Amino acid sequence: MLHSAATGPVAVDATKVMIVNSGTTTLRHETGEVDLAAGQVVLLPPGRWYAGEPAGLVITTTAYIDTAFLEEQERWITQSSAPAPLVLSDSHRSDPTVLDVPSTVFPHVNASLQRLIDGERHHLPTLRRLSLAVDLLDILTRPVPEHSPEHPSVRHAMALLMNDLGRAWTMDVLADEAAISRSQLARLFTRHVGTSPAAFLRNERSRRMADLLRSSSDTVETIARRVGWTDPSHASRAFRQVHGLSPQQYRQISRP
Repeated sequence: MLHSAATGPVAVDATKVMIVNSGTTTLRHETGEVDLAAGQVVLLPPGRWYAGEPAGLVITTTAYIDTAFLEEQERWITQSSAPAPLVLSDSHRSDPTVLDVPSTVFPHVNASLQRLIDGERHHLPTLRRLSLAVDLLDILTRPVPEHSPEHPSVRHAMALLMNDLGRAWTMDVLADEAAISRSQLARLFTRHVGTSPAAFLRNERSRRMADLLRSSSDTVETIARRVGWTDPSHASRAFRQVHGLSPQQYRQISRP
């Protein structure tokens, strides 16, 4: 959704999960207000009113999860393995819960939310929809591991990728350039960066593509090639996974 003017107050009976993809906004609710920025996710308990006051252009992705459905299904899940549904369905909660999502995790949140929305659209079986909801909530509440200082080879590999995004990188090529074995690079990269080299490259390409979509008049296909994607369909899917919008949609709303 694209917001550029104040909205609300609006109240719904479902649990609301809203991702802020870009921009900043103030969310007012029954007991106060909270400022939200890109990279944050807000969990809104049901039955309360909320109103948004965006500061300029704000892009959000929102899902409404049937709170009664979660409460009915919680008996199948142990307390230790389902902290997020239990938090969301707590009828005594009145304030929104704001989660700061690390940049390495943010694309996984968007992808999980999109799977949940697609599952509802295609009327997947109940248990499958439950698993998609729990997967999203698990990602949102999963602790971020504390990483030790970056390994020199990992730091070198990150610099190689960022300095030449348009190159046709493979794990073998990257490992050779970083003077480390492929398996060791994959293991160290995940430990120190929190994501795989492929996911890191996708995120950096998406961010660079977003910059060019705002500043350049080149076609989407041309920009995709400049950042290293030769297949326009693959570029569009990867970009949507990171930003929540297709490149065409992002360009339309991000340029005056």
